[in-house]
Amino acid sequence: KGEIIKRNIDSNGVYTETKEQYINRVQKSSSEYRSAINALKWYEDRQKNKKGLFWFKDICGNYTDEIVCRTARQMVLSKKVDVWSYDTCKCASDKDIGNYADLVNSVSRYVELNKFLKSYAILTMQLGNGVLEKPLEDIAPKDLANASYAFQLFDEFIVFKHFEKEDYDNYIVRTKNKTIPLLDNNKYTGVKVLKNREGEKHLYLLQTDLNLNIWEEVSPTGILLPKPKKKKTSDLIW
Repeated sequence: KGEIIKRNIDSNGVYTETKEQYINRVQKSSSEYRSAINALKWYEDRQKNKKGLFWFKDICGNYTDEIVCRTARQMVLSKKVDVWSYDTCKCASDKDIGNYADLVNSVSRYVELNKFLKSYAILTMQLGNGVLEKPLEDIAPKDLANASYAFQLFDEFIVFKHFEKEDYDNYIVRTKNKTIPLLDNNKYTGVKVLKNREGEKHLYLLQTDLNLNIWEEVSPTGILLPKPKKKKTSDLIW
């Protein structure tokens, strides 16, 4: 993974394989290339058949409620977009972007807009620094910094936390028939479903590579479980 497959050349720098031969070789030897091609085919199929559209627009110069709502409305009505996202969601106050009252007001406007347009939105928010010291399973709405004030407005609320190596021994992934350990040579991101009005709330594990933008669930049929904490010697009663 991450290795560049170059087109073959001779000692003089002249290509020794055709473009078609090079593409065929890459396709046979690279699972990442095949996955990317499959993703693009899926995307093109959805675009062609109007099954769902992706549209990207940079509004970092002005993210007032009026601009965000107008942009979302344009995406849904003119581009036929089903789901729009906002990264990173923040309040639009000119005085204090950390003002939680303004944040709640902004998110409330987005919720009402989605009801009117019959659309959906994915909003990302930043956690407080203190949450980094907490185990994933112990993270609660009160740990979400300003996002906690808008918690009740969401249908689903999911927290992602990148694991450190020292976290690996504290968790396993359990399926119906087996348990899966966390391997030292992999990078993982834990996922906690804090709120889900339509289903269950569990912990999940993703194997991630942020350099290649790879986010793969370790087991689609398994859930992440913390291992039982070992008692310290000082905690034992003699």
